[in-house]
Amino acid sequence: MKNKIQIITIFLGLLSFILLFKSILETETMILSPWFLALIWSIGPLTICLIIGILIKKLFKFSLFALTIPSLLFIIYFGVYKIIEYKPNYIIQIPENYKGEVKLFVSDKNDFLINNQGIGYINEKTFKNGFYPSIMKGNINITEKVEQYNKVTFIPSSMTNHSFEYLSFNVSKPINDENRSIEKLINAGAIDTTRLLRKGK
Repeated sequence: MKNKIQIITIFLGLLSFILLFKSILETETMILSPWFLALIWSIGPLTICLIIGILIKKLFKFSLFALTIPSLLFIIYFGVYKIIEYKPNYIIQIPENYKGEVKLFVSDKNDFLINNQGIGYINEKTFKNGFYPSIMKGNINITEKVEQYNKVTFIPSSMTNHSFEYLSFNVSKPINDENRSIEKLINAGAIDTTRLLRKGK
């Protein structure tokens, strides 16, 4: 009976790892690769659980299979992970009729309500660490249609000697429109430069 419980525990530990790895790979992310996140949030903890589990077994001299305690620890980790989720799922709200590039400028706080010129704001921590948004265009979720995200540093030489960072992605078909250059967007008041964090001189 004891051996059967251990086998079931090891099986559940393996199943937890597979489900966690699959869940992370299917997570819509910005900036960071899902494979990189899978390495950090599943393989990393699995290695830690193995080391701690084996140490506990040797320290307390438990007569258990080598993988029993590590499996139990990983099951607990998986449960906690699913409860708290390691990142908040933000919602980026884009105007229903907007087409082209969306720019999220680094600011003091997140503001994902995109204006009619495709401008929103993102705080520095979220910009650097990555996040997992749902991208809504009107009432339609277009998250899966957005494939590429870019980090950009903009240096408007004629306007200021400070540079600004932003995250960009395209929705629908990009519009090649000079009126949407950053200088013209600033001049038109579409970008609130008082909210932007300056990268440097």
